[in-house]
Amino acid sequence: MKSRNSDKQESFRWIKAGLTVIIFSLVISVVIVKAGFLISTVSPVVTSHIFSDTYAKPAVNPSIMNPSSQTNAHGRRIIKIGTQIWMAENLNAGTRIDGASEQTDNGIIEKYCYDNNEENCATDGGLYQWNEAMGHTTTEGAQGICPNGFHIPTDAELHILENYLKDGANSCNSTRSYGQDCDTAGTKLKVGGTSGFESILTGYRGISSSLFSGQGRYAHFWSSSQRDVYVFRVWLRYLYSPSTVGRASYPKTYGLSIRCLKDVSLPDAAAMKE
Repeated sequence: MKSRNSDKQESFRWIKAGLTVIIFSLVISVVIVKAGFLISTVSPVVTSHIFSDTYAKPAVNPSIMNPSSQTNAHGRRIIKIGTQIWMAENLNAGTRIDGASEQTDNGIIEKYCYDNNEENCATDGGLYQWNEAMGHTTTEGAQGICPNGFHIPTDAELHILENYLKDGANSCNSTRSYGQDCDTAGTKLKVGGTSGFESILTGYRGISSSLFSGQGRYAHFWSSSQRDVYVFRVWLRYLYSPSTVGRASYPKTYGLSIRCLKDVSLPDAAAMKE
């Protein structure tokens, strides 16, 4: 016959064994949850073509000279193309002014909306004269009116984009003074294209009688690079019906679209697989 002490010792061993199993199970659960969290936070950068980011969008009338006043945080889609991270939509910041007026250095971000219709800004983004887009500085690669962490792309950075999307072995011409190139990058950059850039053919605000023109036919994007010989002109890229991308220089008083580029880049996913 077992003694009472033996029964107690046996019970204690069973309780100890049960606690060991419970503690072990909890440890395994924590490891699994933590691993899952790490995978979920890393994988969008490595494997997802489109991912979301939150940036500081300018307030209604912030001071251009004080970017830290841009405190209204809104989620916006961005797209990784090659090593670059672009906004996947045209910039729409500031207060609309009439197309007949010039955008001035008055501490208020001003924008044009095609045909002076605010609904066009809501769907297509604003149109900006170069000085306004740059925040009234001429520094190449400046943040301008882009959100914190982004900047107005340089002419060279726009070439990286078009050259990455070009079909064929030859590089596109980065120094063409005016003309189309980089077949089929234009098609890939437009709405429904494979790049995810989703460029809308927004049209532009011209300098002749403040005429709006080209909606549904053209898209123009400022760079932050002035043309060397003609400092009143700036390099840009334009898209329309062909599959190519055009490079040209326009006077700074045109009203064109802005696509902001993130200040940091990521490794090219294709290169990572090699």
